[in-house]
Amino acid sequence: MFKFHKIENWKYFNNTTSTNTALSNYVNNNYANTNILLYTFRQTAGRGQVNNKWFSDERKNLSLSFYLPIFNLLAKNQFYINCFISLTLCNWLEKYLPNEKVSIKWPNDIYVNNKKIAGILIQNNILGQNINYSIIGMGININQKTFPSSLPNPCALAQFSDHNFDLNQLVIALTKYFETQLQNSQFIPKQKLKTEYENRLFRKGELSVFKNNDLDTLFNGTIIGVTDAGALKIQSDSNILNFDLKELSYVI
Repeated sequence: MFKFHKIENWKYFNNTTSTNTALSNYVNNNYANTNILLYTFRQTAGRGQVNNKWFSDERKNLSLSFYLPIFNLLAKNQFYINCFISLTLCNWLEKYLPNEKVSIKWPNDIYVNNKKIAGILIQNNILGQNINYSIIGMGININQKTFPSSLPNPCALAQFSDHNFDLNQLVIALTKYFETQLQNSQFIPKQKLKTEYENRLFRKGELSVFKNNDLDTLFNGTIIGVTDAGALKIQSDSNILNFDLKELSYVI
């Protein structure tokens, strides 16, 4: 799936509005032929899915983006990039949270128990029928202990530990782990990625209350998986409903 395995081009910004935006601008202005990491500990206008914002206190959390050339992946299969990145971040966080449940809230928020610890923003550049490259942004709460009241359920790594973490050391640890997973990615069947992703889904198999945003109605349902295109599959009574991004909200 990925052309290059080593991440040798590391770029640190003392501050930036958004690591995804900064990396996209760099790629557009330079010939990029290898994997790139761009990171900061002071992101002032972080971005989430569909124009959502990502809040991060100064020098307490990780904000980073990777540029990854893609090999032989059709644009219609781009959800498998999401599966791979979400699983990689879950597995890495689990090393620091051995006694907690780490899951993926569809499509790519990372939860510890019932609280959000990280978000992912993936921007794919498409050339013809294939994906040319991806810019993958990650925001991970690390040492922040208090959050704005407007955020419904955030948490941070240090809240599950008796000490704060060295952000520079975590950048190195995450990047090296990510690098190892990239080396193995070409050998992982897409169906295996999808199955592992489904097994990590937040609230999978639990009867929950959802909101159909298009109809502005609430309904009971149980998450059963995702489609090959990445839509969330919910069993509601005798029906299986599929939802794309922003068509659905979690209620209870």
